[in-house]
Amino acid sequence: MKQIILPNTDLKVSQLGFGTSSLHHLVFQKDREKLLSYALNLGFTHFDTAPLYGEGLAEHTLGKYLGSCRDKITIATKIGISSNPVLRKFPALMYTQKTLNSLMSRFSKNNTPWVHRRSLNKKQLEGSLQYSLKALRTDWVDILFIHEPPTNDIIQLLEIVGWLQTQKKLGVVRYLGLAGQAQNCVEIAKKIPNVFDILQVEDSLNNHEADIVTSSGFPLQITFGYLRKSLESKNLIDPSEIIKESLQRNQNGMILVSSRNSKRLKTIASLA
Repeated sequence: MKQIILPNTDLKVSQLGFGTSSLHHLVFQKDREKLLSYALNLGFTHFDTAPLYGEGLAEHTLGKYLGSCRDKITIATKIGISSNPVLRKFPALMYTQKTLNSLMSRFSKNNTPWVHRRSLNKKQLEGSLQYSLKALRTDWVDILFIHEPPTNDIIQLLEIVGWLQTQKKLGVVRYLGLAGQAQNCVEIAKKIPNVFDILQVEDSLNNHEADIVTSSGFPLQITFGYLRKSLESKNLIDPSEIIKESLQRNQNGMILVSSRNSKRLKTIASLA
């Protein structure tokens, strides 16, 4: 797969990055590791994850499988949205919890599932980052993103700028970023300049949400959401065509894709 230097960084990454948001849908560890192995062999060298994905299971799986090839890959994780603290510590229990929630919902209308809350408290962020590093079995992450920040987080983000910059100075984090809706990421990056190095924004072939990034003077670095957005809009274009058009939209940056289908993943990888 083609390798690029991510604009405004020195990160060498695969033109397509592998997103792990649905990795936990594969129940067995061997199947998750098999998929990661397949992605790596196809040329994916960038892996995007978060504590939220499978209540930490995605991070744990990445750590178990990719630890031996850490210097050959780049990893991004996120902070800002909490996972269930018990399930994050013991992620395999997530499947038991889902079964219990399903059963309880049948018999009780008052069943309240765990709510993933936003938090930019320094102590909680520090704990989240340390959990991620431990799960990923690494001393550093290449990108640390604020996960889906709304614009009303700006005041809280200003309060943690010092902490974020300290993580870079310590070498725990190579780059800082914002990951979420393009409009929000751009507005925050403008109001908090010279802090966030990378914008990872949702985009689509129908609405071109990422155009606000370039029109605001930022480079198009990482985009995602093309396949999902096309399905949501019932735009039944062949997935290969969607990826081809996406690569044309973001020619110099990286596009995140996610698939548990090996055949489809191979087809997608061949386009880059």
